[in-house]
Amino acid sequence: MTSYIKRRVAEKLSLYFKDMTPDRFSLSFFKGEASLENLQVQEGFLHEALYLPSWLVVRKGKCSKVSCRMSMMRLKSQPICITIENVVVWVQAMDPSNPHLQEADQANAAAITTEPEEEDVEGEKYGTADMIADGLTVRINDVSILVDTPDCSATVELRDIDLASVSPGFEKISSLKESCLYPPGKRSSKATYVTLHKLLTL
Repeated sequence: MTSYIKRRVAEKLSLYFKDMTPDRFSLSFFKGEASLENLQVQEGFLHEALYLPSWLVVRKGKCSKVSCRMSMMRLKSQPICITIENVVVWVQAMDPSNPHLQEADQANAAAITTEPEEEDVEGEKYGTADMIADGLTVRINDVSILVDTPDCSATVELRDIDLASVSPGFEKISSLKESCLYPPGKRSSKATYVTLHKLLTL
């Protein structure tokens, strides 16, 4: 169970950090703690998370420390907490009239307005380990965004960003199951997908 959860957590973190693999951090079953230092953040994730236009290009992102804390005896009720410290993002402004950037904007707009195709998925059932991995609470202590333009430079500071699981009514939960909405007529053990509810606080 511990190795599977560690692998799932590493999969989640790999969406945000480069070279993230399960063997990069050791997870103690009894302590329920792990940490990593000096990580490089995925530029694509930062661009989407910050809702940047195509003419603002993320050149680099890094953070000083990522900590993972969990209560192995109460994983179903108490979410795994990921704390990210000292995120620094370097952003460069490009010429908005560049034809390549205009084409990228049009492609992004088309991707947003296109309805996804329905798939007949016969995947694995959505189990307890999946719910635990998806129920992560993410806390970012501080983010510094350094913007460089041909005319000037600027810095934007963000602090105390929290992403937590909540109920469908956006209320606090006592169990991770309360944040999951299963397909009609499907029990948790039979569902191949669920709808998760998250609250982002800035």
